[in-house]
Amino acid sequence: MSKLINTNDNEFIGVSIQYRLGAFGFLAGDEVFRHGVVNAGLLDQQFALQWIQRRIYCFGGDPRRVTIWGVSAGGSSVMLHNIAYGGTLGTSLFSNSTSSSPYLPQQYSYTDWVPSQSYYAFTARAGCFTPWGVWQQFSNHLSVSCFERYNRFAGSFSSGLQVRKIRNAAEEGFSFVPQNIRTEADLHAWIFLVFPLFASEDVAKLLYHYPSSSPIFPNLATSGTRCPTALDTSATASGLQQTANLIYSESTFICPSYWLAKAYSSYRAGGYKFQTSTPIALHGLDDLAVFGNRELLSQGRDYLHAVQRIWGNSIRTGNPSSRSAITKGESSSNLKASYRLENWPVYSFPESKMMNLNHTGGLVVPVNKTLNAVPNQVNATWSVEPGLKNDFSVVDAAVSLTSFTLILNLRFGERRVAIR
Repeated sequence: MSKLINTNDNEFIGVSIQYRLGAFGFLAGDEVFRHGVVNAGLLDQQFALQWIQRRIYCFGGDPRRVTIWGVSAGGSSVMLHNIAYGGTLGTSLFSNSTSSSPYLPQQYSYTDWVPSQSYYAFTARAGCFTPWGVWQQFSNHLSVSCFERYNRFAGSFSSGLQVRKIRNAAEEGFSFVPQNIRTEADLHAWIFLVFPLFASEDVAKLLYHYPSSSPIFPNLATSGTRCPTALDTSATASGLQQTANLIYSESTFICPSYWLAKAYSSYRAGGYKFQTSTPIALHGLDDLAVFGNRELLSQGRDYLHAVQRIWGNSIRTGNPSSRSAITKGESSSNLKASYRLENWPVYSFPESKMMNLNHTGGLVVPVNKTLNAVPNQVNATWSVEPGLKNDFSVVDAAVSLTSFTLILNLRFGERRVAIR
């Protein structure tokens, strides 16, 4: 975290925590509950936050001004710590939080059929007296083979409110969907895999809101407000493949960010929402800019500096607003709407204003490579230096949200309504 800290004049301390993953941290099941704890990984995180409260003063830190931040599964962890124990923890562990691309697949109770089957599959393979290394191997195998059915948060955390900043990327779903969906049969089979409790009528309702078409558009980044939209194409897919990518993206990452923003809009100082859209805006790649430790060709110098200062302001003051001289970048004479970041609008419902972080210009080149953070082969284009210019603007968040929120009251909807 040194580059992020240095960019912000060394005005805060960075703390990285570790916690148990896979079966070691999140194995569900009635026997786990009766003989141990479910959500051990979340309790590890909570223990780390308690340690910070007790010890951060030894490093010059202020326990009253702790910001927590997580990405993807970490983003959902942040969300769960915000709502833990009915919100009764208040600001005892942290006073500010950022949830990036909060990962929220279907949620089950630890005794439900789906997590119970994962538990039995794991114990059948691992046994009771298996060496730790073999347990790790089986944990990894089950996590990969049952990606959507295994890593479940279940049991110990319940609702309350407190968060400040929520972020999602424009193309959250690409990395999580097999890129071989060509026919209606492929699409239906994939939907039943991701949503195992759906009946045929549920799938019909879902696809009514996500009309599929042949790939009449080439793969291209959309504006989000004009045709063609993400229902038709993106920088990575079009047609039925894009339909699957979008369903996963909205159901698992984007809609949770909107639910959070709406819930927190009426809570004290409210919260801030933004989307990163710099092509290609894949899940997780945008957060490389925050740390700045790994060069990504599509993230220019001005963009990296602006993002890191935005994060630093949020940590120091709870407000991501930044001076236009920073957000527009030194190499640009075009303010566009960047000046609005000097007074970043709080997300409020139904007005729903959020910030869109993008860039223009540069040299358009093919990606045609597999990125370390992305399991699927990426056949797309992105813009690289020289000539990249920041293009940050306030947008209507409701316009860029499509239809998944209309079908929440299907077979898994009652639990998600509670989260909203």
